[in-house]
Amino acid sequence: MPAKSFDIETLEVWGVGGDQVIANALGARMQSREITAANIRKARKVDKAAFLEDFQSGLIESKAFKHRGEIRGRADACIDDKHKNT
Repeated sequence: MPAKSFDIETLEVWGVGGDQVIANALGARMQSREITAANIRKARKVDKAAFLEDFQSGLIESKAFKHRGEIRGRADACIDDKHKNT
């Protein structure tokens, strides 16, 4: 079996400051990741009541509440307490 070898053209050596500096940097990275994750979780939460109001008002185009507009004006239409035909 032939020996595998290579020649090193350039070798870079970096100093990072010791165990305490590394521990501090890893702690700061973990804290940053936790903050990012918390912001993502917060952004995923939706105010469902406000979202429903947007659907009902037509701000978000959807056919979900289209029937309400179609029955308005009918003598027997009663959508809710706020929109009664009297």
